[in-house]
Amino acid sequence: MATAEMPDHDRATHMFEGTGTVIAIDITAGKIGLDHGPVPALKWPAMRMAFKVGDDIDLSQFKKGDQVQFTLHKVEKGAYPIVELCEASGLEVVPRLCAPDGDQMPMPNTSGN
Repeated sequence: MATAEMPDHDRATHMFEGTGTVIAIDITAGKIGLDHGPVPALKWPAMRMAFKVGDDIDLSQFKKGDQVQFTLHKVEKGAYPIVELCEASGLEVVPRLCAPDGDQMPMPNTSGN
């Protein structure tokens, strides 16, 4: 559901969804390694990458081999962090599958801390 704070068209300009398989988790560092499919909105091919995750994501809920869907948040500088992460039942992106219920979308801590 689009909100006044973040209509769907605004979300599309800075939130990018993809799917992948968990290949590594570093809870202490707040990072997850994914073997992800293409992310057409970013012109990314399928590849293996490590991503920083937002503070609101509990990595202890995931394990190697899990199929997941993720949402990346566009930032001015540096790597795009994952701000939404949930289990997925397949390789096709389901729009807003991981979006939280409620009026506001989570915004990442991009301070690098």
